[in-house]
Formats: sequence, C-alpha cells, structure tokens
Amino acid sequence: MANVGRTIGWGVMVMVVVGQGRLMADEKARVAGRADVSKQVLRKSVRVKAPVGEVWKAWTTADGVKSFFAPEANIELTPGGAYEIYFDPSQPYGMRGSEGCTVLGFLPHELLAFSWNAPPTIPKLREAGERTRVIIELVEVGPGDTTVRLTQFGFGEGEDWVKYHDYFDMAWDRVLSKLAANINSGSGEPLRPDNTWRDANVSVSSFSSPVRRQDFDVLIPAGVADVWRSLTTPEGVKTYLPTNPIIELEVGGKWDLFGGKPNTILSFVPNELLIATGSAPEQFPIVKQGGHWGVFRFDAINPETTRLRLSVVGWKSGEEWDQAYDYFLKANAAFLNMIHRRFTEGPLIAKE
Repeated sequence: MANVGRTIGWGVMVMVVVGQGRLMADEKARVAGRADVSKQVLRKSVRVKAPVGEVWKAWTTADGVKSFFAPEANIELTPGGAYEIYFDPSQPYGMRGSEGCTVLGFLPHELLAFSWNAPPTIPKLREAGERTRVIIELVEVGPGDTTVRLTQFGFGEGEDWVKYHDYFDMAWDRVLSKLAANINSGSGEPLRPDNTWRDANVSVSSFSSPVRRQDFDVLIPAGVADVWRSLTTPEGVKTYLPTNPIIELEVGGKWDLFGGKPNTILSFVPNELLIATGSAPEQFPIVKQGGHWGVFRFDAINPETTRLRLSVVGWKSGEEWDQAYDYFLKANAAFLNMIHRRFTEGPLIAKE
C-alpha cells in the first residue's frame, strides 16, 4: 500500500491510501472518459451567519481573505485590478497562488467576478496562463444572514482541464466551509435606494451609498436564451436597434451595440450574467473616456418570462459625471423598454 497526497487547496494536502499503481490507472481511465469539461459550470453555495457587508469584506480585502482563505493577498478592487491570493507566500512569485489573476467586475456588497488560474500541480495550464472565471454572489436572506453563491466557468478540453475542474470541485467546498466557520456574525443594514420609480415597464432605483449606483429591473415576455441573444449577438441587437453592432463574446472582446463605441466585455456566464464597460455620448467627453461599468443579470422566471436586471456602478465625482448619471437614469431605462417592446411588438428587423 502507498500513501498518496492529494492537494485540495494550495499548500493543503489530504492523504489517501491506495494499492500500488492502482490510483494512476484508475485516475487515467476516469479522466479519459471526461476529456471535455468546457461546457460545464461549477456551482457551490453556503449560508453564513453574517451580514452582507462582512461577507463582502471577506472576499474583497486582504484582511478579509486572511480570515478564511489564505495567509496573504493582493487585492485592488477595480476592474483589471489584482486579485492575487497567496496560499504559500514563502514560495517564489508565480508559485504562491493566484498570481496574475484580476478583478473582472463587481457590484458592492452583491457580486464579485475575478479570473482564476491553475494550481502548481497542473503545470501545463498554469504556465500557459490559462484562466477560468469565478463569480461570487451575495444574497441577504435575513438580518445577519447571507447566502454565498459561487460559479466557476470557462473550462477547456483535455485531461488537464478535467483535473483542474475536479481540483476546484473539492477546493471550493473547503473554502466555503472555512468562510462559514470564521466569518464575523452580527446584523447589518440592508441596501436601500434613495429613490425608486417606474419608467414604463422598467423599475428604476438610484443609490448614493455605499457607492453611487443605478439599478434597472424589467420582466421580458421571452425565454432567457432569447433575451441573452438579444444582448450578446449582432443579429439579436439588430432586432431592436437599427445599428451595426460589433460583439465578440469573450473576456476583453468588443460589446459595441451602436458601432464606434469602446465598450468591452469584462466577464460573462451564458444566459446568466454579462459585465461590460460603459461609454457615453459626445456631450460627456470625460465620462466617455470610461470608468463605469454595467452588470446585466438574467433570471428565468419560467420558460416564457425572464427578469432582466441592469446595475451600473463606477460613477466618479464632478459636474459632468453628475450630469451623465442623471442622463443614464433615463437612457438605460429607455434601452430596457426598447428590449421589452422587441418581445411584445415584434422585431424591428427580422433575424438573419
């Protein structure tokens, strides 16, 4: 018999005892039968006795990470900023943990998206710089009570990707268990908008804290796949906008609905989530340079109804930013009403 170490978190080993040579043969056969995990989505969840604000800090600050995840971290909470979790800080840079991973987008106290690399135990993927995407969603289920949902997406094909998938299938269970065991308990103030109103079929909310934010919510009488295509394919956009959209459905790809806009895709999960940078019309030259971003969430209410939510954050201070904020409270509502009309009154242009 032989003792074999199986890593479930960088630097954390669980020992299993197997017959000599049997583990390798069994593992090879199992992996060969599951060579393609590219369309799989890894999902985990845990309910923790802590307010949303405390759980948010745990995932988005170095001190929070140290409480449950790893002994050190480098986090810059901005799209494109570092999201580096160091499981073994004693190792050379590049072997410590999630070096090179970045924040893809976020909604304060609600959603965090980041890229994620392979552990050192899968050197080919790690050295090639391969990344998946991880989405952390926080849902308040009561005062001082939060559900944490984790989604990992973007796996590739081949034996190494099967190993990567299975590695994190175990590792995230351990991470979430440690979060639930170590998070600070208490009560927190729920997120409340300053103002809420209706604009035709769209519910609009404006927030000034904890950060400036706009929320838009509309029920679309269509299946979630159709609503997804209306925002992520040129053919879908043309059914309600008379434009020449350019859309490249990949991280860093173009998300230009009107043609000539610099919007790019920060992250996505098909039929569920789309995060993209914002732009602005010519009367807002400073805002047009960028800084804000939007998060679209697609929830299937039933096979023929989709709840589409858009949240826009990243607003800066200054007179022009204030004017743009007010402009987009109306413009974003008008945009979602346009999508609603497309599915109630029919397409502007027939799909190709």
